[in-house]
Amino acid sequence: MKLDIKNIQENVILAPYTTFKIGGPAKYFFQAKNTDEAVGAIRAAVVAKIPYLIFGGGSNILVSDKGYPGLVIKIANTNFENVGDNFVRCGAGLAISCLIQKAKDINLGGIEFMAGIPGTVGGAVCGNAGAWGRGFGDVVKEAVVYRDEKVLTLSRDDIGFTYRSSSIKEKGGVIMEATIAMISEDKKSIQDKVYEIIKKRSKAEVHEPSAGCVFKNIDLKKIQVDKEKIMKALDLNEEEYIKATNHDKLPVGFIVDRLGLKEKIIGKAKISECHGAYIVNLGNAQAEDVVMLMSLIKTKVRNLLGIQLENEIQLVGF
Repeated sequence: MKLDIKNIQENVILAPYTTFKIGGPAKYFFQAKNTDEAVGAIRAAVVAKIPYLIFGGGSNILVSDKGYPGLVIKIANTNFENVGDNFVRCGAGLAISCLIQKAKDINLGGIEFMAGIPGTVGGAVCGNAGAWGRGFGDVVKEAVVYRDEKVLTLSRDDIGFTYRSSSIKEKGGVIMEATIAMISEDKKSIQDKVYEIIKKRSKAEVHEPSAGCVFKNIDLKKIQVDKEKIMKALDLNEEEYIKATNHDKLPVGFIVDRLGLKEKIIGKAKISECHGAYIVNLGNAQAEDVVMLMSLIKTKVRNLLGIQLENEIQLVGF
């Protein structure tokens, strides 16, 4: 059954739409500029019994070399509105970097910890993106979500944020827009904080195309680990272990570094020498190259540390 969507495209290569620059063609591709267009495209796909995939900024995703055999809906709603009382409402397609800049321009801050993180507002809400011990869910007041054939407004509690996840990511739903709680600050103060965050991140900055952190850091509040086994496998003393886990997380990048896996190459994919939690595309990498490196890391960590790593990136079309 043919899709009834105006301005739909066919056989669009997805690699240029991802930060990894990897991925084959989508059978169908559509850019939704507002909620009505996004909902219309989803409903058309359901009627036509064609699978659909929501695309944001293309970070945190690895698309198969075969591509995606259905409809890819790119959320292109980039609106930004100051709704008063230090709240802003923005489209799910707005880049995080643009959100920080637009908010700064009207003397609103509080989200500087997100500086340097790629992706869009929708992706940040869905995956509770963050850094430095914080998550985007900390600043989300509510979000407009399409779920169960209805457009709903969900509160922060309804969204159910957890470490690098949410009920939307776990149970389904498409984020259309979000209302963010900001803090009134002067532009210079905000800019100074952003500069400091970017400066910190630059120490482990990755220049090649990547999808961001491939695996979730180990949340020590939720996952029971064998501390002695970890210390032995990573050759750590007590003081080094405490320092490495100071946010109640055991960073995957730290583990990869201690296990000597940095700079390992398969095909044209490589574990970054700058940040062990990143796999980078050296140029024309295949999705399978990345998957094999992911498998190598998972196997080493499971065998030596007794920990099963969880993917932070989404695998599509495999």
